[in-house]
Amino acid sequence: MWRDLRHVAALAAGLMVALTLSACGGGKDEGPEPARMTVKQAAGPSGLPELLVTVTGDARPGTKAGAVALVCMDGRGDIVTAGRYPWPLQTDGPGPGSHIHQPASSRELRRVARCKLDTRPPLTARPVLR
Repeated sequence: MWRDLRHVAALAAGLMVALTLSACGGGKDEGPEPARMTVKQAAGPSGLPELLVTVTGDARPGTKAGAVALVCMDGRGDIVTAGRYPWPLQTDGPGPGSHIHQPASSRELRRVARCKLDTRPPLTARPVLR
């Protein structure tokens, strides 16, 4: 009889451990949020057209220089607009978080097919244009 009770107690304890781990995310460390970049057409603080480049998640500069290079290209890979920005990126007010205001004319906005940011990991995004 004691043997049966010990067996039931062991099963109950195992079940409690399994339920606790499940409630805590399976005991796995979720880790940092993956790095992501979005590029959208916007009107800059001065009202002129720009690309608003937003970075979220765990990104770091690709070099030790404390800055990142943004390069936006057309469909053939020719550079349309580019800039170098200090890292960490700016966060000016209640806006989109860490971001870059990349000036671009209306003509340049129509030509841009993708943008790259030299972070670790390297980030690439196609712009969302209006």
